[in-house]
Amino acid sequence: MKALILLIVATPLFIQCTSVDKMIDRGSYDEAFLKAHRKINGKSQPKEKHLLALHEAYLKAVNRDLNQISRLKRSATSADWERILNLYQKLERRQDALQALIPHQINDWPGDLVEITDFEVDQMSAEENLVRALYEESNDLLEEARFGNRDAARKAHHRLNRILELRHSFKDTRELKAESRSLGMTNVGLFVQNQSDYPISDDILAELILANTASNWIAFHVQPEEGREMDFEVVAEIDRIWTSPERIHETITEEFREIEDGWEYVLDENGNVKKDSVGNDIKQTRLTTVRAKVIHTELFKEAYVEGTIRCKNLSTHIVDYVPLRAELIFSDLAARFIGNRRALSTKTKKLIEKPLAAFPTDEQMIADVMKEFQRNLREKMYREDLYARL
Repeated sequence: MKALILLIVATPLFIQCTSVDKMIDRGSYDEAFLKAHRKINGKSQPKEKHLLALHEAYLKAVNRDLNQISRLKRSATSADWERILNLYQKLERRQDALQALIPHQINDWPGDLVEITDFEVDQMSAEENLVRALYEESNDLLEEARFGNRDAARKAHHRLNRILELRHSFKDTRELKAESRSLGMTNVGLFVQNQSDYPISDDILAELILANTASNWIAFHVQPEEGREMDFEVVAEIDRIWTSPERIHETITEEFREIEDGWEYVLDENGNVKKDSVGNDIKQTRLTTVRAKVIHTELFKEAYVEGTIRCKNLSTHIVDYVPLRAELIFSDLAARFIGNRRALSTKTKKLIEKPLAAFPTDEQMIADVMKEFQRNLREKMYREDLYARL
């Protein structure tokens, strides 16, 4: 039944409301096979129409797949062999699902049982041909890569990875993979320049470019090795650093609430105490309104960094500029009150119980906003299109 589960995963939901015959008529053989399979599975006396539909859908699906395999073998690129391998695996899964039904077919199976085929040898052959096609294509691509075609190197790397998925060791695949990785890398010299009026410590500048300077196909070099040729030069220019003055803003609001405040007698229109049916004085809860003035205090301070990424293609000397900015806002809110605490809302009570934070120093704000600047810098300099357009 494991094979059946694999078929179910790949089957669209619309088969629930379409007849098996219509599925077969429009060439949806796998969906028809699956639906007929579900109607038969677990039944000791399945309906003949379902057995006939299962039989027809199975044979047509197998015939279609085998014909497609025959066509694909004529060109037999690695992509074709990948598809051929998938088709043989699909044939085997479908056949496994069919065999799982045989105990339930009794004597109602239409005609002879479908001939069971061992596709293992075909799969092994397809896999071997796939590996050889991938290897040949990788070598052809590496020939182009050795003349500076990085895209060809990356395509070769992808194919060599696939070989290693299928074969732990095949010829010199691992050595070729290492070469394709090297040829496919974009080497970038990375520098930072502080052109603002604000002095930045060497530690912050180093952290800006040193941490996590890695990407899939881009190698960043903070201090390029002698003899290593760079493809691009990226300079992160810091143009302006600014912090705002500390601002304190206060607003006053009033809150009130009606609360119970003891009791009082109920009076009639003449001012006399009313009595109930047994002669007792009638009392009622006394309500009173309490009020409080709430003083909200808000602290506000901001910092931002503006800069530019200057990216230069060292072969063509074409330069591109990408604006860069980071902003950090500090704010805090607390409150105090004058009046009756019982008038306060739950939200206000939380505010008056919270101490007001202290303003961060300019140095703290700059250090924190530089971390955001660093994230923005990395997001942009890791993008392949930054270098592709030069």
